[in-house]
Amino acid sequence: MQEVIGSTPIFSTKATYQGCLFCFMAYYTYILYSEKVDRYYVGSCQDMETRLVQHNSGRNTSTKAGINLCKKT
Repeated sequence: MQEVIGSTPIFSTKATYQGCLFCFMAYYTYILYSEKVDRYYVGSCQDMETRLVQHNSGRNTSTKAGINLCKKT
């Protein structure tokens, strides 16, 4: 299983016309480390929980090789 070893919220501005000129949307930059392949992966997203599930289920081709199929007991 790949684990998040660092996460930093990043704010970006996006022009909207729903009552405000600029709204701030939180994004996260994260670093995954896989012991299996001894490699780091840097990514960004808005929803960390969903993104980590996507990484660990093999839906991301960039991190698929780093999945540890052995379950921790």
